[in-house]
Amino acid sequence: MLDQDTISQCPYPLPSAAAASPKRTWAGWKLHIDSGDYGIALSCILTSASVHDSQVAIPLGTMTAQRVVSLYDLMDSAYDVEAIRNHSRLLGHVPIIDLNPRRDSVLKAELRDEARAQSVAGIIDAQRQRFRQRSGVERVNGRMKDEFGCGVMPRRFAI
Repeated sequence: MLDQDTISQCPYPLPSAAAASPKRTWAGWKLHIDSGDYGIALSCILTSASVHDSQVAIPLGTMTAQRVVSLYDLMDSAYDVEAIRNHSRLLGHVPIIDLNPRRDSVLKAELRDEARAQSVAGIIDAQRQRFRQRSGVERVNGRMKDEFGCGVMPRRFAI
């Protein structure tokens, strides 16, 4: 379990009170993990709970690239940002990031139709096959919460 000494050594700003946005209020911290194949955590960054995962993708990818040699960056649609794709290529990796149609209903329909057609034809391209291995990331996150106490983080709030 993370203790107060470990948290105080974090080089990134942590909130002393709940962080707020116009829509939501967050309390606590979030551990962002970059994991490799077979569920091995390679790098992690601890941030306030209000930080979106995509905001730490570039620094996390840079940290990992300094530690290991990898060929791919597998990410879900929350990371579908051109800056992240470009950074991945800059590191010499192949970015495999699920497309996020956002509010583009035409693109959403095209992606759905293409997925159906490929399924009917029995076609699985190499990137789609590799993307399926992303489920290992979810297992890493689950293990961190269940086995290492990362689901319960100590919190302090200003009153």
